[in-house]
Amino acid sequence: MEIEFYGANCFRIKTKKASVVIDDTLAENGQKSITKDSDVLLVTNSSLISDAAAKKARLILDNAGEYEVGDVSIKAIQARGHMDEEGIESAQVLQLMFDGSTVTVLGHVHPDLSPEVQELAGGTDVLIVPVGGNGFTIDAT
Repeated sequence: MEIEFYGANCFRIKTKKASVVIDDTLAENGQKSITKDSDVLLVTNSSLISDAAAKKARLILDNAGEYEVGDVSIKAIQARGHMDEEGIESAQVLQLMFDGSTVTVLGHVHPDLSPEVQELAGGTDVLIVPVGGNGFTIDAT
């Protein structure tokens, strides 16, 4: 497994048979999109779908559910987004399983994690949590 970080909540995770890109919004921020034709694009919030990345991706997964792509099993569950009011769940928490490892991406979630999110994140080997504050994601506190 290889994990590359590109800024914000943008990551590429490579396995033997798959390449998964998470939240490639780089083109909207003045950088070059990293998504390639062979990539699966995962989105932690449907408002983060980039036109530049969407045009290149082999497959886009932006809803809760369970998926199999190459040697990667993906589980996405709905979660309260960082700026959502109580009762609204506009974000997805992603869990990728491959090669005996589990990677969970919290994305831009509200700091009050639901029991479902806590359970999913509790059994992970690598937990990716974007921290930065400024009203877009959780802060260090």
